[in-house]
Amino acid sequence: MARVYYIPSIAVIYNDRVLPIILTLAAQGNPTTVVYLSGQAYRCCQRPGYGAWLARWTTPRYVLTTDVPSFLGRVLARVRFLFLWAEFRVRRGYVAFFDTKGSSPYTKRLSALAARRGRSILYTASSVDTWCGAVDWDAVCRDPAIAARLGKPRVTGERAPIVYNTGNAVLVYGAAPSRARDVPHHLPHLTVPLPLLQPWWRAFCATNPPQLDPAVDATREYVAVFITYFGNYIFREDSDLDVLVTEIVRSVRAVWPEVPIVVKPKVSVDRKRLTQLLAAIADPHLIVSDAPVALLAPRAICGITAGHTTGQFEFVAANDVPWIEHC
Repeated sequence: MARVYYIPSIAVIYNDRVLPIILTLAAQGNPTTVVYLSGQAYRCCQRPGYGAWLARWTTPRYVLTTDVPSFLGRVLARVRFLFLWAEFRVRRGYVAFFDTKGSSPYTKRLSALAARRGRSILYTASSVDTWCGAVDWDAVCRDPAIAARLGKPRVTGERAPIVYNTGNAVLVYGAAPSRARDVPHHLPHLTVPLPLLQPWWRAFCATNPPQLDPAVDATREYVAVFITYFGNYIFREDSDLDVLVTEIVRSVRAVWPEVPIVVKPKVSVDRKRLTQLLAAIADPHLIVSDAPVALLAPRAICGITAGHTTGQFEFVAANDVPWIEHC
């Protein structure tokens, strides 16, 4: 058995891609430590389903779990990091997973050390997605009016290159990505089948059913609705989530009057505005859940989204039922 260290990403999709591998390694008996280097990374791992699994199968290591630590918190974080760095330096033969989202002084040092004393594996969010490259969003966002509506900064030039951690290899899914900015091409690629499609992950989920929100766990089946942003509807001036979600609920109720509707908002959705919207709809069978799309999918009658989201892959991979885009 090999000791495994997993350093979660601050990006949900990066964690969703690699967590099946981490959890399966832990369930196979490999001692697995989850190292939280930031508050955002900590929150990404506490969502329903994955949070309970990580608590059962892994050991947490808290370096920093808040976004704005106090002076004492910063001092303690440095002390904890020194102990962690010493552990990485003393041990041999371990495997450490770091994301390619970016690098911090913490991850740079740990990844370089792991590359010498064990194996430093960089994980990505890259997988085969036929939508990738269909729209040049950099070009779209050069229009200041559209950029403002999307809530994104206007793109004035080429994207700055991503700074990657040093490591031994890069973990990618399905096929090696073609775009140079997706992963560092100077490192070997470890191409693995997409975990969500593999029998070993389905077996893990069958023997370890995910614990989601209590209201979701209490339902036998539901309609899953995935929403991304307010103000992200560039095709019609009079269309936004307040219109689209209302239309979706009305349409579902025409077919299933009392089946629960589970609304899964992206982390970027304005929660206060969403709460006001759902209160105005006043449907007694509406449930809001932060569970990952792939874990919500298995019991869903169908999936509905207001606009394109990469979550459609996780949904279709987990359940062979219709996916409907409403926008």
